[in-house]
This record gives sequence, structure tokens and C-alpha cells, in this order.
Amino acid sequence: MKSEGFGELTFEAVARRCRMSKPVLYRRYTNRADMYLDAILSKRSEFSFPETTGCFRDDLYAWFEIYQKTWLPSPRDYRALIGEATLETLAKVAAFETSVASLLMEKVVRPAQERGELGCFDPEDIIQVPFRVMRDHYIFNAEKADLSVVVDRLTGPLLRMRTGWTPALKRSKDRDRLAKRAMEESGQTGQKSVSGSTDS
Repeated sequence: MKSEGFGELTFEAVARRCRMSKPVLYRRYTNRADMYLDAILSKRSEFSFPETTGCFRDDLYAWFEIYQKTWLPSPRDYRALIGEATLETLAKVAAFETSVASLLMEKVVRPAQERGELGCFDPEDIIQVPFRVMRDHYIFNAEKADLSVVVDRLTGPLLRMRTGWTPALKRSKDRDRLAKRAMEESGQTGQKSVSGSTDS
């Protein structure tokens, strides 16, 4: 379906390809938009986002790159899809974007907070903003967004500001991490070493 485009999609063609009757399709889908979106969502469920690299910027770039490559249909198809979509169809789109944003929180934002690359406040109320900016840019400009701009001028500054990150916080986190590593290397993590406890 996606290879032919939304404009070429018909119930007759899908019924013929799937070797089923049109009434069966109509019982499941109320319009072409529902059918097209279902095909996109089923295809998108097969891909996965990468694990963290340990660098906040690199993680953001990798995630947004996959999002643009694998989720967005052609701009013409996207505009036509939205034009024919029911409220239920649009709710499916919103639910998918919410799930991707939630994964970004879990796999990228939380680890970055633990490393001190972001502050401690929860940015979940704005985490979908970059995805919406990329989607709208794609729909209205018929081109994918420049990811260096999305990451360096929008998402990074927005999340740092929302989470309360400061350079001083970063330095403090660095000191804590170095101190923890030193403790681990000297065997003093968890319970204190008892080697000197009997000397007193």
C-alpha cells in the first residue's frame, strides 16, 4: 500500500490483493485513511529504536533520524491521510506519537539525567514538541527537518531548560561520578571495608 501511495489506494485493490470481499474490509475499516494508517502502524511496529550511546546529543540524533525515516509517509500522502481521517484515526496517530515520546523519556532522557546531562525535573509535558515540529515541517514544507537544528537548537536547549540543567549541575554530577568510581576501584562501595575494623 505504501509503495503505491495513498492516492492509489482503493478498497477494490486491497480486497483483490488480500483475496477477500469488500464487505469484509468495510466491516473493519470505515474509510481509506483507517486502512492506510493500519498498514503504516503494523509496519512501524517492526522497528526498534537504539539503546543509549552514553551521549545525550548522539542519542537524540539517532532517535529522530529513525523516526523520520520509518514513520513519516510522503508529504502528499500525509496531507491526504489527515484530510480523510476520522477522529478515531487521528487518535491512533496521537497514541503512536505518545508511545514514541514515552520511549524517548525512558531510553534517552532518564539516562541523560542520571549522567548529569539534564536536570532532575520531569520534562514529560513537552517531550512531544520535537516530534510535532518535525511532522509539521514535513507536511507543510514537503521535506524532512534538519536534524542538527532539531537537536541542537530545539530539543537540547528545550529539555535542559525544562529540567533545570545548569553547567554547575553538570560539574557536580561529574564529581559525584568520579568519586563513585574511585570508591568502586578501592572496594569501598556498599558496606565499608572491614579490614581495619579489628585494629581498634
